[in-house]
Amino acid sequence: MGAFLLKKYPIRGTIDENYIKILIAEVVVKKIIPLILLVFGVFACIVYFANSRPAGQDTSFQISVGQTTTVVPVNVPVTSNSVSLAVVGDFDGDYGPSAKVASAIAAANPNYILTVGDNGHGLVPYDKLSPIYVQYHDQQKMFPALGNHDLYGSNYVPYDMNNLPFNQYYTYLNGSRYYSHVFGNGLVEVFFLNSNVLEPDGNTVGSKQALWLENAMQQSTAKFKIVILHEPPYVSCDMFGKNYNGNPSVRWPFAQWGADLVLSGHCHIYERLRLDGIPYVVDGIGGGGAVNGLLNNPLPQSIVRKNGVDGYTYIVATDQSLNISVITTGGSVIDSFVINK
Repeated sequence: MGAFLLKKYPIRGTIDENYIKILIAEVVVKKIIPLILLVFGVFACIVYFANSRPAGQDTSFQISVGQTTTVVPVNVPVTSNSVSLAVVGDFDGDYGPSAKVASAIAAANPNYILTVGDNGHGLVPYDKLSPIYVQYHDQQKMFPALGNHDLYGSNYVPYDMNNLPFNQYYTYLNGSRYYSHVFGNGLVEVFFLNSNVLEPDGNTVGSKQALWLENAMQQSTAKFKIVILHEPPYVSCDMFGKNYNGNPSVRWPFAQWGADLVLSGHCHIYERLRLDGIPYVVDGIGGGGAVNGLLNNPLPQSIVRKNGVDGYTYIVATDQSLNISVITTGGSVIDSFVINK
């Protein structure tokens, strides 16, 4: 160190030991410490971006003008006469925010996990998902809807709709692309749709799939009926710079057919709207992909909107009510409401 300093800072006459010490201190302060801080900063940035996603247009919590909402947890105990359902969508593999959402769901310990599609965002094979999701799958307690990323392979080439990796993994669905399942000894029947235009049985109101849903809901004896599909019929979303208000093709008369709640995803935000007397929830905050923005001019039916968070929807169904809370990975409740019947 001394030889280096003498070369960089030459002096004349007798070498003063104190002068050398001063030079060493100067190099430490001006050279070494800034270098250490730079290395630490780069490392911190790597860790941060490995556990986060690009931010959307607006990360604020919004409530529509003229609308009010009370955000409190719905603390309803799960008993032998109730059933708990965690709803998640638009998630990646076992890393980053998606892994944190899965861990949060595991802590809630629901009876079943339901998804609104984009199960792993095209991650195939599906057993590379969070071990929590794999565990529920292996116990046949995970019931997914198809998302657009479940229908396409590499270079966004569509799979064979009759031989999807989705159905090869979820074998207990018996090859179904849309189906229903009853939970809680008849308390809730959930109808899972394929909202994508690639669906061979159609995705419009007059399609074979829609006729199946209308008939199945009319025949259902469940206390509550929930519809789950990936692409939202209605949403107030800035999707990568474009105004997106949902997929008009799937604006079916769900309430008229008997639905109490409609759940969807696709847009990576949270939103609750109310149409035809029932709640429409967009739950695209499962931790996958980039965060989408919130429109400055939302749909008039919008009640609650939030982006920039990761989490899931937790439902406890009893013989009198559906109790819904939307919970982030940090444990915050960003929305809650009750459907009585």
